[in-house]
Amino acid sequence: MPVRFSVDFPLEELKESEGFGAWIIIEVNGKRIVWAACYIVQALAAILATATFAVASCDGIPYVLEKFEEDERRGIWENCRDRELRVSFGTYEPISPVVFKKEGDYLLIEAFEDDRLVGRERVEVREYVKAALEFLEGYLKGTKDETYLTGLDRIKELAKKLLKRRR
Repeated sequence: MPVRFSVDFPLEELKESEGFGAWIIIEVNGKRIVWAACYIVQALAAILATATFAVASCDGIPYVLEKFEEDERRGIWENCRDRELRVSFGTYEPISPVVFKKEGDYLLIEAFEDDRLVGRERVEVREYVKAALEFLEGYLKGTKDETYLTGLDRIKELAKKLLKRRR
């Protein structure tokens, strides 16, 4: 699979630390783009937002992240302009800003550490969204947290529309 997301601890285990201590890894085309320690809510909001950006636009982000705290929503949405979304993975060192740029049916993903480009990969929107949805569905399985489940349901709704349009 061209895109792979992973978090080292299940959601239930992270609740004990109030969500901190998750190590998120994102690989694109077999190359690790992100490897950072963060709060799980930060990582899940970023994955939801990037998938939303890929299938809809910046305008879809407030809809998908509606149940998240306002600071989280606003912080992501304010970093979305035209055809580019900048999100940060990582709460402490290393902080990994990642820029997602739409190029037709593709996403150009650029990762930075200390303002230095550390990775650049291009992937089909369809592949990115498929991987994000598969990860989120598996990772959130069994949770009753309305914040995450609402975001997942809404991005699935948007993705379904995209897939129908592109057949």
